[in-house]
Amino acid sequence: MLKTLDKRKGIAKPLQLRNILLELIGSQYSAGQRFHSERELMNMFNVSSLTVSQAMKSLANDGIVERKVGGGTFIKKAGEEVLFMSGYTAPFSLYVNILPCRSLAESNPLNWFVTSEIQRGIINSFNGKIKMLSASEILSGLKNDKDSGCILINPPAREEETFSALAARLVNIDVDSRLKPAANCIRWECMNGIYDLFFYLVQQCGHRKIALIAGNPAPHKKRITGFRMNCETFNTYCPPEYIKLIDTGTREAGGNALRELLQLGSDRPTAVFVDTDIKAEGAVQAAQEAGLKVPDDISIAGFDDIPDAKHLCPSLTTIRVPYYEMGVQAVKKLMFGQNKAQCIPMQAELIVRASTGKVPADSR
Repeated sequence: MLKTLDKRKGIAKPLQLRNILLELIGSQYSAGQRFHSERELMNMFNVSSLTVSQAMKSLANDGIVERKVGGGTFIKKAGEEVLFMSGYTAPFSLYVNILPCRSLAESNPLNWFVTSEIQRGIINSFNGKIKMLSASEILSGLKNDKDSGCILINPPAREEETFSALAARLVNIDVDSRLKPAANCIRWECMNGIYDLFFYLVQQCGHRKIALIAGNPAPHKKRITGFRMNCETFNTYCPPEYIKLIDTGTREAGGNALRELLQLGSDRPTAVFVDTDIKAEGAVQAAQEAGLKVPDDISIAGFDDIPDAKHLCPSLTTIRVPYYEMGVQAVKKLMFGQNKAQCIPMQAELIVRASTGKVPADSR
């Protein structure tokens, strides 16, 4: 029996119709089958052409259906994955590890943001019971609940090996690239994002003198590598004094590193890439305290796209890491790809805001 739309729910009719159609497609159709026409759907659910059009457009954008002009609508994706998108409840519990507060604090202040975003992505996309516990508690639980799923956030390699031997469904979110490529995991890649930043700074804004402020810990190595590679790719001026590697991830540390760069006088950089937004915020403040305008006198870009980045003055250009989407992707992989042991890379994205601009006229 078909479900009907409920005007009293307070949920937009196109969204209600979309969810009903998702459940219909997921349970009764196979890929390649012809689907109902818009007029048929209007009559079936007693709704307007606009409501049907918006719901079908959403399904087409998500790759569920394919609409051929003059040829009808056909199913592209069906089965459990589509049911899941409709609000389908997972038939098993999901364990998610809670990282020790001490290790988070000792490693990097950004870890609070990173972990929170990943957990949000998991919670908002998994329709079922979630148990957030320590690694040892999860191990105890899995011994009595072998059918459960498990998502580990940034596990050490040895921990991943232990869990993979015990959990029927396991996906790792490899934030710091600790795991082997063969591990069943989601990880992010920054090279495309850094390349896009350099292209923007060099090709569009005219910068040739670009410096780096970065952390020394292992998780920052690929950001440093990306900077060095793109200095060569774009043939930018980068003497050793342009690279400031610091041990702490605070605003103060970022500010102090920028002050050292400003001491280079007329040979100072016109743009600075900072490998975290927190340190970049300190760099912006230090530049302003020195009487410089950002970006008129110096451009500054960060990394991560923390919530405060767009609210700074000026708003911060940054490279966004899709932490939230990593949580979402981990759930999808757990539900529909758990037997495919592979690492799925997710790309960082350049977000251009007001802290970067054209190279100063007297530096050209």
